[in-house]
Amino acid sequence: MRMPNPRTKRIDLGDLIVTRADFPQGWVVSGGGPIPGRENQRGSEETLAIHLRPEGLGEWGASQRIYRYRNAFQAIDAYFIENADFFGVRGVSSWQVPADWSYRSPVANRYQFACAQVSDILGSTTVCVARAQYDEFISVFSTSIDPSYLTYADLERVLRAIDDRMARALGKPLPPPATPP
Repeated sequence: MRMPNPRTKRIDLGDLIVTRADFPQGWVVSGGGPIPGRENQRGSEETLAIHLRPEGLGEWGASQRIYRYRNAFQAIDAYFIENADFFGVRGVSSWQVPADWSYRSPVANRYQFACAQVSDILGSTTVCVARAQYDEFISVFSTSIDPSYLTYADLERVLRAIDDRMARALGKPLPPPATPP
C-alpha cells in the first residue's frame, strides 16, 4: 500500500484547538501551548494543548490536545495503539456513555466518547473524554462536568466547535447545527 503524501496546505494547530469563547461565561485559559517532542503521543510530529477551568475553581476543568501525524495512516495506527488502554485508568469507575447522550462526531474518521466518576484528594467529579481521529490529526478533549460550571449541553457545544474547526480546516462538510432542546 502506498503512503499518502503529506497535506500540501499546512494547517496551523492553533486553528484546531478550542478557545475560551467555546465555553460558558466564567471560564479562563489556565495553560497550554506546544508540547515538547518527548511528551508527544507516540509518533506524532507536533502537538498543541490548552487547559481551561472555571474561574475560581482549582483542579477541575478541561483540556484539549491536538496531535499531528505525517499522514492519516500514521494517525490511524496511533489512534488504535493508544486507544487499546486509553480508558483503562486505575482508580476510575467504569467508562460509559451517559444514557441521554446522543452526539457523535459527523466529521471524525474515528470517534470515542465516554464518562466516568473520578476521585482525588479534592473530591469526586464526572470526567468525560472525547477522542477523535480526523485525517492526520488526533484530538483528545477531556473535561469535568458539573451543572454549576459545565452541563452536558455545554459539552456538546464544545465538541461541535471542535468538529466545526476540523471540518473547515480539512475541507469537509460542516456538521449540522444543534437542534434546540
